[in-house]
Parts: sequence; C-alpha cells; structure tokens
Amino acid sequence: MSKRLFFFLLPLALVGPSCKKEGPPAYPVYQVDLRKPKEVPLSAIAKSVHYIKLGDRAKGDPMFYPVSKVLFNDNRIAVLSEPGNLTCKVFLFDSKGNFIHFLDGSQDGPNTILGVTDMDLTEENLELLDYIKKRILRYDLNGNFVTAIPLPERFTKFICLDEHHYAFDTNNAPSERGETYAVTILSELTQKAKTFLTIPNKLRVGEFASCFFHTQEGKTLYRRYYDPTVYEITNNTVKPFYALDFGDLWIDTIKYSDSDEARTSFNQGEIIYSFFSPVIADGRMLSFAYFKRKSFLISAYQNGTEAQVFRVTYNDLDGNELPALVPIGFLPPRTLVYEIDAAAFQMKEDSIRARFPLRKPFRDFAATVHPGDNPVLMLVELKEAF
Repeated sequence: MSKRLFFFLLPLALVGPSCKKEGPPAYPVYQVDLRKPKEVPLSAIAKSVHYIKLGDRAKGDPMFYPVSKVLFNDNRIAVLSEPGNLTCKVFLFDSKGNFIHFLDGSQDGPNTILGVTDMDLTEENLELLDYIKKRILRYDLNGNFVTAIPLPERFTKFICLDEHHYAFDTNNAPSERGETYAVTILSELTQKAKTFLTIPNKLRVGEFASCFFHTQEGKTLYRRYYDPTVYEITNNTVKPFYALDFGDLWIDTIKYSDSDEARTSFNQGEIIYSFFSPVIADGRMLSFAYFKRKSFLISAYQNGTEAQVFRVTYNDLDGNELPALVPIGFLPPRTLVYEIDAAAFQMKEDSIRARFPLRKPFRDFAATVHPGDNPVLMLVELKEAF
C-alpha cells in the first residue's frame, strides 16, 4: 500500500487553546512509552479476522489502486482511490463487497468528480469534496447525483457533522484570503463559517491522509501532524478531547526547525512526528504510531492517564501475514480495517508459517484471490478488553 508523507513543522506551542501553565489541562493527557511495548501475537488483542474482496475482476468489475480511504455504513462500502493527483475515482460496493457503481473524471460535465480530494459516507448519501470547483457533490448510495453545495474557498479534506454542517481542514490548503486557521465549520443553510486553531507560517500544503474521524458514540474527532492532541468538533466548537505524551520521542520543533536533522531522524525512526487513526472502542481511545520503522497500537482508557502500547509480532489467528502499518478504516463497534495487496495472498512457507500454519478458512479464501485483483479488505475484530 503506497502512502504519501509530506514533511512540515508545526510548533508545539500551538498544540491547542488549553496550554496554560496555571494547572493541568481540562482534558486527559496519556503517557505513552513506545520503548516498552507489549510484544504480542494478534490473538492477544483480536478475536477474529475475516476478509472482503472488493468486486470481481473476472466478471469485469473495475480495477483500482491504491486505496486512499474506505468508509462504511450499514449497506455500503465506499472506496476513494488516488486523490493526490486530482484524478481520483470513487467506488461503491454493498456490505459484502459486490460492485455497484463508480464515479470518475473521465467524462467532462457538470457533475464530473475531477478534482475530488476527500469523501464522507452518511446513512443516506455519498458526499464528495471537489477541490477545483469549490463545492460538495452529493450522491445517493447508488451513485446517482443529488445536488451540489457551493463552498467559500478550496479545501482538501472535510467531514459531515450533520445534515447541514461540515468541517473542513485548512492545514493542507492555504486560505485564499491568507488566513491562518486550521479548521472551518460551515453551515450549508446560512453559508456562514467559523474558524478554529492557528496555523503557523511554516506550514505547507501536505499529505492527503485522513484527519477527521466519526466515532460510534456520534463524536467527530480531528487530528493533525505535529500536534499530539485529538480534538472534538461540534457544530460550534473545536476543543481538545485528549492528548498523547510521547516524552522525548516527540519531535522538538525548535531544535529541528532550521535544519535537515529532523528529516534524518525521521528516516532513522528516532522521533515521533505524528500518530494516526484515533478511534474509540469500548471506552478506549485507540491510536497508532511509528517508531524505529515499526507500527504500535496505543490503547488508553477514558478514565485513566496511562496508555498501554502493543506491537503485534505475528498473526496466529489464521496464519496470514500481518496487516501493514496502520488501519485505513474502522467499522464499529471494534473492527479495524486494513488494506492487503492481492499479491500478498500468494501463500508462502516461512518460519512463521511453520509455527502458525495457515488455517483452512484462510486457505479457501486465498485461493479465490489473484495477483491482478483489487486490494482486499482485512477486518480485524478486537477483543473487548486486552
């Protein structure tokens, strides 16, 4: 799975509005030590694994690669492919992975999606963010066009807060008015916008990874690079929800701001510059981070202050290879969604497989996957407690 990571600096002095010295913050701050993870098999944190093929290439269903974003509702799976070059495609599948419809920019017209950089999926609609034409394109769950909603300026990432409110990220697209805010909340009905969180002048247009997240409890969360805080967004506010304290592993922006030393340290895996995929499951905040070129799962209970850190070393549930890096989606109440390249299903024997042989259900599924197929979704259902 290819990922684009763009390097920029965000002074930690601008982490959030609650950085006062008078007392502790009003939101929990979890202590995280990535030097002392619990190295465990997959069965220690998950109780099952299963897979979804997206479409059937043998039947002529369209091909896509790479996967940028995957979203679920009760009846649909939506896949966004290649937003970085503004020639993306959006694919709709039913909950079992059967292909329904796709949208792309190959046919020029009033509803073309050329320039779409992000999407959201509600229970009723598919919503696409058109960066070039400054609008949101709304479709029904079968891919039929419903309406277009004009926007005051260009944004690269967004999320639906409710039927009439949207939140937009400006960390990665300079405001046309030269503003320095990071989040805009817009009312579709009034076209009035509210802005939150400061962006420093050094910030540059950057990566296309997700920064907004829905939770099962109905919350909307927001995270950004070089900020160890997760924010909660409502129709009227953006406020810190929780933060992770990585100690001296978190990048010192003052030390690295005027040199290439930060890039060198990042390439050597000596620092933490971001964490990914904050979700809530069973009263826990789950996040992921890279350190020493390895991926770590961070689990913090809402009523505590210290986080547990896990590094999964092998998949003993079905014998397949471990999912790479961090999940690309979350399916409530507790299922992490990974993208697996179809070529990875060509079964190989190695030392891990000798200890944990492939289980029959996985062998049967792997036999249906061919190297030219679309990426497969790997769904890892977490245990309620670990």
